[in-house]
Amino acid sequence: MGTVKSDIYIDAPVDEVHNFGRDPNKWSQWYVNFRGPEKMTGDGAAGTIVEGEYTLMGVHIPVRIEVIEDTRNHWESRITGAMEGEMNVTMVPDGSGSHVEFRWTYALPSELLSKLVDSRFAEKMMERALVHTMENWKMMCEMKH
Repeated sequence: MGTVKSDIYIDAPVDEVHNFGRDPNKWSQWYVNFRGPEKMTGDGAAGTIVEGEYTLMGVHIPVRIEVIEDTRNHWESRITGAMEGEMNVTMVPDGSGSHVEFRWTYALPSELLSKLVDSRFAEKMMERALVHTMENWKMMCEMKH
């Protein structure tokens, strides 16, 4: 299992950041390498299940994301399918904006790992994707604010 983390300041109130980030219909707009939802039950609240696809190094990885927790300051999901893992997001008020921390634990499918000479390369790609994801989330929330 690998873990990547990123954090960012978003110049928008926690409620706005949370409401934008929890909406599965918007994930593909800001979440790098994610395509979906292809199938969905729920609206992003706990119990929501989203089926989509994550792409890494040209490999399309079907994923099922189940929202485990959804509160004003914390969002958590479990990933199953060809990629396993968990995503944990914490949002804390910081002045007039929000400090957002994102932690993603993942296990990549063997199909993808066989393409890699070094697992550190995959980790670096996942880290870079998460940083860009956070920057996209920031930009989209700040444009609305």
